[in-house]
Order: sequence, then C-alpha cells, then structure tokens
Amino acid sequence: MFWVDFRLFTNSYFTSVTGEISPQFTVYSTPKADYYTGVGVKVNFYNMFNNYNPIEGYFMNAGVKVRPFEKYKKLHIAFEISPYAAKEMDAGLFRTMIGIGYNFGQWK
Repeated sequence: MFWVDFRLFTNSYFTSVTGEISPQFTVYSTPKADYYTGVGVKVNFYNMFNNYNPIEGYFMNAGVKVRPFEKYKKLHIAFEISPYAAKEMDAGLFRTMIGIGYNFGQWK
C-alpha cells in the first residue's frame, strides 16, 4: 500500500546532482497496473557542500505503473503527472514523466 520512490537526476556534465524522494500511496491496484499518488521533496546534493539549503522544491504526483509482461512482474512502465513548486513558492512547473521502472522489493 505504502512505498517510497527515490529518483536521481544529473545534468550533462554532472555539475548538478539532484534527487527526489517521495512517499507514495497505492490508490487502486489490478494484476496489470497500480494507480498511485504521493508528495515529495527535491534535493540538490551539491548544495550541502556549498553551505546552501539542499531543498529546491516540493511536488505532488499521480501516476500509473503498468506491468505489460507476465513473466517480468517487477518491470513496469510508469506515467506520471506532477505539479512542482520551488521552495520559495514563487515559481512552478506542471511536469509529466514517462519511464521504465523496476521494483526491488517483493511483488505478490
């Protein structure tokens, strides 16, 4: 029902390494898909070494993880919508994401 999502992002020269951590809640589940929602925080790890606040912003998300392959149930394709706000709440984005994921925990 509850799980934690962690994502790591870099730019093309690795001069910025950011991560997102968010607790998620599965709203509805079928044998082929999980529908979920959650909130989270975006952190820039380099800011910790430069005496800046590492928190860059906050986000909410809603998405679906589809398991298209019966043989590989831990592999999924994810689609997500995610409003994002900078930590000062003076700027924001409406993000959409698509990706491939893998569940490292046990899936029943």
